[in-house]
Parts: sequence; structure tokens; C-alpha cells
Amino acid sequence: MTKALRVPDYLGHMLKAIERINRYTEDMDEGRFLPALSSLRKIPAKHYAVPVTG
Repeated sequence: MTKALRVPDYLGHMLKAIERINRYTEDMDEGRFLPALSSLRKIPAKHYAVPVTG
């Protein structure tokens, strides 16, 4: 199978991954999300600090 024919498969996998991320994070605010992300990546949450506007 050529790479061009596999594009729908790749996009389908990406969509499923995004849906799983959305389910996992839907009830999280930034205060819960950043430490969770940090523990997954083993990088301190302070490196993910993003200014909150609004």
C-alpha cells in the first residue's frame, strides 16, 4: 500500500488520539492540566507556563 493510500488511516488515528485527549482533559482547568502533562513528559510544569488572558 502506498503512503498516499494510507493517509486516511493516518488521519483516522490522529482523530482518535485527539478524541482521547479531549475526553481525558475535558474537565481539567489549567491548574490540573499542566501538572498532568508534566508527569506524563517528566518535565516540570513551570516549563509549560502560558500567560492566561481574558
